[in-house]
Amino acid sequence: MVQGKQRGRPRLEPGIAKRGSFNTRLRPALKLALETAAKQEGRSLSEEIESRLERSLDDERHLVDALELGFGRQEAGLMLAIGYVIKETVPARRPGEIGWLSNPEAFHAVVEAINLLLLVIDPDAHPEGWAILRRAVHHGDGSDAELYTSAVASEIAEASPDEIGPLIPIIHSWLGEAAVARLRDRLALRIDE
Repeated sequence: MVQGKQRGRPRLEPGIAKRGSFNTRLRPALKLALETAAKQEGRSLSEEIESRLERSLDDERHLVDALELGFGRQEAGLMLAIGYVIKETVPARRPGEIGWLSNPEAFHAVVEAINLLLLVIDPDAHPEGWAILRRAVHHGDGSDAELYTSAVASEIAEASPDEIGPLIPIIHSWLGEAAVARLRDRLALRIDE
C-alpha cells in the first residue's frame, strides 16, 4: 500500500514546543508601518513583530545591566523603586500641559511619595510613616501619593510584577532581604514564600 503525501506542515519532533500565537488589533497606520519594515527586512509581519518585542525585552535587560554596573545593586534597586513611585504618582501628561517638574502640585506629590518610600525602607524607626502606608495598603485610605507608594512598596515586598511593572522582582532582589523584610513588617504584610 502506497501512502500519499501528507498535507500541512511536518510534525514537530517530540519535546520541541510549538510557537505560541496571539491575536491583536492594530491601528491601520501602525500595521502599514510594520508591514513596510518587515518587507525591508525580508521578514513576515509576524517575524517583524516578534523581533521588535524581543528587542524591547533586550532594552529592558540592558537598562538593568547598566544600572547595576553604574551604581551597584542596592543603589540601582532603590533608584528603580523611586522611579516606579514617580511613574505611579505623576498623572499622565496631556498635550499642552507642563511636565511634573514644572508643576508645583505634582512635584510636591512626588516628593511626598518618595519620602514615604524612604521612611518605610529606612533602618531607623518612623512609625508615623508606617501607619500612613499601612492604612493605604489595608484600607485604601490616603492621598494619591500614599496610595501609589503603598502599592509600589507592597509589590516590591511580594516580588510581584502584576500591576506596577516587570522590574519589581529585580528591585526585590537588589534591595536585599533586610530591606524587603522591613517593608513586609512595616506594611504588616503576610507573604507566603
